[in-house]
Amino acid sequence: MDGELDRLRLLKHEQVKLLYAAMPASAFATFINAAVLAFVEWRVADPLLLRSWLAVILIVTSFRLAMALKFNKAQPGPDQVAKWNIGFNIGAASAGLMWGSASLLLFSEASLVHQVFLAFIIGGMCAGSVTSLSPLRLPVFSFILLSLVPLIVRFFMGASEVSYAMAGMLFLFLIVVLVSAGRIHLNFRQNIELRMQSEFNAAALVESEERFRELFEGNRSVELVIDPDDGSLVEVNRAAEEFYGYGRGQLLAMNISDINTLSKEEVKQEMALARSEKRTHFMFKHRLASGEVRDVEVHSGPIAWNKRRLLYSIVHDATKRVRAEFINRRTSEILEMIALAEPEQKVLDAICLMYEKINPEMKASILKLQGDQLFHSSAPSLPEAYCKAINGMKIGEGAGSCGSAAYLGRQFIVEDIASDPLWADYKDAALHHHLRACWSEPIFGHDRRVLGTFAMYFDHSAAPDSDQMNEIRNASRLVSLVMEKERREAMLRKLSQATEQAGESVLITDRHGNIEYVNPSFTRITGYAAEDVLGKNPRVLKSGNQTDEYYKRLWATISSGNIWHNAVIDRRKDGSQYPAMMTISPILNESGEITHYVGIQQDMTDHELLEEKFRQAQKMEALGTLVGGIAHDFNNMLAGMTGNIYLIKRSLAGSPEIVRKLDAVEALSFRAAEMIKQLLVFARKGRIEMKPFGLTSFVKEVAKLHKASIPENVSFQSDYCNDELVVNGDATQLQQVLMNLLNNARDAVAGIDDPMITLKIEEYIADERFAGRHPDIESRQFAHLIVADNGCGISDAEKEHIFEPFFSTKEVGLGSGLGLSMAYGAIQSHHGMLEVESKIGKGSSFHIYLPLLEEKTIQVVSDEIREAVSGKDELILVVDDNAEIRETSREVLESIGYRVVEASNGLEAVDAYIAKQQEIAVIIMDVVMPRLSGVKAVERIKALNPDAKVLFSTGYDRDETLKGEMPSDDYVVLSKPYSIVKLSNAIREQIDS
Repeated sequence: MDGELDRLRLLKHEQVKLLYAAMPASAFATFINAAVLAFVEWRVADPLLLRSWLAVILIVTSFRLAMALKFNKAQPGPDQVAKWNIGFNIGAASAGLMWGSASLLLFSEASLVHQVFLAFIIGGMCAGSVTSLSPLRLPVFSFILLSLVPLIVRFFMGASEVSYAMAGMLFLFLIVVLVSAGRIHLNFRQNIELRMQSEFNAAALVESEERFRELFEGNRSVELVIDPDDGSLVEVNRAAEEFYGYGRGQLLAMNISDINTLSKEEVKQEMALARSEKRTHFMFKHRLASGEVRDVEVHSGPIAWNKRRLLYSIVHDATKRVRAEFINRRTSEILEMIALAEPEQKVLDAICLMYEKINPEMKASILKLQGDQLFHSSAPSLPEAYCKAINGMKIGEGAGSCGSAAYLGRQFIVEDIASDPLWADYKDAALHHHLRACWSEPIFGHDRRVLGTFAMYFDHSAAPDSDQMNEIRNASRLVSLVMEKERREAMLRKLSQATEQAGESVLITDRHGNIEYVNPSFTRITGYAAEDVLGKNPRVLKSGNQTDEYYKRLWATISSGNIWHNAVIDRRKDGSQYPAMMTISPILNESGEITHYVGIQQDMTDHELLEEKFRQAQKMEALGTLVGGIAHDFNNMLAGMTGNIYLIKRSLAGSPEIVRKLDAVEALSFRAAEMIKQLLVFARKGRIEMKPFGLTSFVKEVAKLHKASIPENVSFQSDYCNDELVVNGDATQLQQVLMNLLNNARDAVAGIDDPMITLKIEEYIADERFAGRHPDIESRQFAHLIVADNGCGISDAEKEHIFEPFFSTKEVGLGSGLGLSMAYGAIQSHHGMLEVESKIGKGSSFHIYLPLLEEKTIQVVSDEIREAVSGKDELILVVDDNAEIRETSREVLESIGYRVVEASNGLEAVDAYIAKQQEIAVIIMDVVMPRLSGVKAVERIKALNPDAKVLFSTGYDRDETLKGEMPSDDYVVLSKPYSIVKLSNAIREQIDS
């Protein structure tokens, strides 16, 4: 028992000696790293905190250095080493605390580069502590944990994907360093114990060489005894045979330079250091019998061996640790590349090359998924021809390792491409380029969507070990960071472009309502440039049309996290106002807290104009429905009146005064019929007879006719262009429009001093401003007709309604309210525009724009007035469901020399025609009748006699109400009421044809 205690005291003594021996170098490294960190962090860290931290760490390090110097001077024995051990542990823990505090005090929130650099410095200190502090567990573990854990926690608190990635990598680094420290501690301890054992049992070893050999051979670590003079291997253990793959005899015949990849001169220098005990720990690359090169960690020092001073070396396979350290270091560099926004191609190539470096026989490939196809993003070592051959491959089951992995979202390991059915369609291309194995891992985004694949290729059949399986998974996660970053940046670019190019105004404020961003449409709509409003409150748009209560409700809604959607009237920079539909939405962070507000405004100016046009169209539709409903009965009544008036006039031919008055009644009847026709046209339900005619000559004639109705005290001025402006239109309608405008102008100047009416016609070429007011125009050349007066004028409120049916600014009994509305409808029917300019007390100007034709020589053609043509005792069949119409028609026709037979519907008409087919010369057929319509009745009559002569008549409007019931254009159709002259001529034309 006492012997074991002595051994432990001696072991502790040797361990503490090693710790204090390494202290000067460790202190120097601390000074250098602290100075470098302070220099780099100087501009981003709080100066006071930085100076305080630097001062404290220098004090702690100086104190530890002083302890080391004092220890070397005192050279304490095994019984006195306990207090030195405690002091060293306190110093190591203090140093760890100081480096850990740097993570809290010097961590830059705004700079990822400074964050990464801080991680490099602290990681480097921890890595360096592995060799200097590992003789004892407590100092090395306390230093590493106290240094790294605060930094890992700090990165996790960053709440970003990059911070999580850094925290994860540092955590893995922490595990690797702790494991390495533990192993090195065991090596140190084993080395010390072996050395102590050698010293304690030197005499016994000489006497009991076999016993020593058993210990030497049974050690699981590789052990070599080397002659430092020439590097020859003097002795090796069984572990060395197993590790290197050579037999004992082969090894004893070899030189250490045959194993070490360094040159002979470099090996000689390293042995000199070990021989003099200036260094005891080495990292080498040793070559095995298979040709594979392994990273090894070597602890070497001098021993007495058969009275010779040789080197005793313990060799540990460090390949996995070195690989992990390389991956961690390179991964950190790649993360820095990502943080610095290096090109995606460069970063992906770096990832491939990193894994190719640690797997020299492997070639890496990264494919990106676009739709259902895979495209190469990086394959630095694969043949270019192979990449082209599979570029754009469709994913699916059986689409190779990568196509299957992307399709099914799981790893696919193909050990031999030549025999695996997954590669049936692609194996020829792969084998042609000497690719025999392929392992593929899907790359997932944060939403578990497959972004692509990471693949490892080999030129021989190969199956992955557990380390390689982890590597391919880690590689896919690292690639995911790159692709996800690019994917999000692309989405941000699209969203930014969409916002910048949106037709609606977009405004973003902070949570207090201060404007941080406006898009170009905001400037276009409001007139405010971005620099005019950034940092200000949206109240700059406030027009005064909304109450304070409105804005209180708005703020209460959005500040509670809800969306505000409502109409608003805002003010532009020039002071003008505009209607808008506004939506304001809160923007929430990950914690559900409001950080910003986004407001979207749609300028409703054009929309309100369209609404106004729609309301006008609805009113006209309503008027058309009303007029269409009464047109038939009204026209029938007028037809009866005009027929009877004609008969009375014939019977009173000797009473000219009475005939004159009857003429006036007849004229009023036809004017009433014309009004119905105009109302139908206004409501777009009447037939418009459009034909080209010269508007200039037409206006001159109308002005001459109307000039007589203008009082002599009114000055009538005209201005006509020299060219004949030819338009396509209905002369009757346009005459009515012009008469209405001139009559309105006459009434507007009544009672005005120096009254004046102006009539002007000119050619007009539409400009952009005009086209903006009338976006539906198809022509740019117009006839511009102006009727102006200097009368009472029209208020702005009244101007909004003057084209509405039945709206009038005249006194009751002086206007029907239909003149301007009918004029408006008539001009629209001609694909023209009617505008008005007016101010109270200044007069009004009505502007008519009609599309021009190219012709310049067409003149107005008026209908020739003809007398009634008498009959020659021919028989006429009159068919109408209205008895009064039939009776009046019979009397009228008989009065002008015809015989008449009547029928009240289509069926009676067919029977009457059959009865007197040979006598009937002409049929006057009403279109709409009960039992059988006029068109159907004529079809039956035509079946009996194709040469039957027919005139149709109707009191309905022919374009809307009748539509499909109208006869073909081969027939003459008379609209009720019709003049007897027109009727007699139509009958005669039918008989004589």
